[in-house]
Amino acid sequence: MNMRLQKLLVFSENEHFGKVLEEELSFICSICHISPDKLDKLSKESDFFDDIYGIIIDIPLEYKDQKHWLYKVKNVLMELQLKKPLIFVLSPTLEADRLIRNAYLKDIITLRKPILIADLLALLKKRLMPKSGKEKFYWYSNLSQQVSPIITAAGLFTLWEAIVLFLHVPRYLFPAPTVILFSILENANQLILAILQSGIAAGMGFLLASTFGIILGGVLGHNRLLESSLFPIFVVIQAIPIIALAPIIVIWFGSGLASKVALSALIGFFPVIVSSASGFKSVPEELHYLMRLYNSTYKQHLLKLSIPHALPEIFAGLRVSAALSVVGTIVAELITTDSGLGRLIIIATYQVDTARAFAAVFGSALLSITLVYLIVFFEKRFLFWRKNTLTI
Repeated sequence: MNMRLQKLLVFSENEHFGKVLEEELSFICSICHISPDKLDKLSKESDFFDDIYGIIIDIPLEYKDQKHWLYKVKNVLMELQLKKPLIFVLSPTLEADRLIRNAYLKDIITLRKPILIADLLALLKKRLMPKSGKEKFYWYSNLSQQVSPIITAAGLFTLWEAIVLFLHVPRYLFPAPTVILFSILENANQLILAILQSGIAAGMGFLLASTFGIILGGVLGHNRLLESSLFPIFVVIQAIPIIALAPIIVIWFGSGLASKVALSALIGFFPVIVSSASGFKSVPEELHYLMRLYNSTYKQHLLKLSIPHALPEIFAGLRVSAALSVVGTIVAELITTDSGLGRLIIIATYQVDTARAFAAVFGSALLSITLVYLIVFFEKRFLFWRKNTLTI
């Protein structure tokens, strides 16, 4: 099957330059070398300007030649305005660059002379070549990373359904996924309300944990004496099972929203402070010395160096804290039975309604995933310069 190659117009007085491009790029595009004497003979009525991918404009070094050359090229550029070809300008001066930008108002790629032919060819091949097999592999790989969790979850639920059906497991003991789905639909209003109540408490607890965790982490990261004094205390508090602290927290803060927020913040505080302190400590000493050398203020030092360098580790702690904050909220609701998903689980357990209990468990999982997704969303916005940000 014969494919029509796209054209690459080369406006140049250098015949050798056109021949080199033709030898190297003939397999991916059709090279049309146009010298000044040929430029006047081009016919706008012909199909010469069809299928043009790009234009290379080799501007002469002498200013007089530049002006004469660009005056001739201008009409061709105006003819191609609507077809939006890719423009490569080999420009020796800013003056010539300005002239070509005035003639052609769309985006261009300017390459300063002198430029090696090998570098120019590498750039052209990268732009002109179709997607290679390697690029397609990466595309399929990224797609598979997005789809594989869905396929895995579907496979696990199918296996779960099959085991329950074939082994005739009682519904009150281990309900099938379809039974749980019907229970979710049947109790949708109650479930949504419980998710909102738990989500408010978990969100408030997470905000408290992240705020104080980042601030204290920054202080500990910059002060080794405070770190050695306070860090063991935080480790001891984290080592205490949250279920053992829950009744004490309820006595202190009551059985309402305050106790849920307190437990949520308490369990989510430790990952943030650890990651924040580690991030602030990871700034190389050489960069600190460099900032002092430029007489930077404390605010500049913090905003321009310490915080940007610590952000990747801070976001890693925030992802863990977001999931744990939901755990703390559910634990508090199991103790207080006031509202939320924990209360729904307790009521369903007393009524031996295992399907509804599983529905509430899935609701808590959905809440955790939503919070983590929000953190990942903001991480990608703040850490746009990192290629290895987490993709979920």
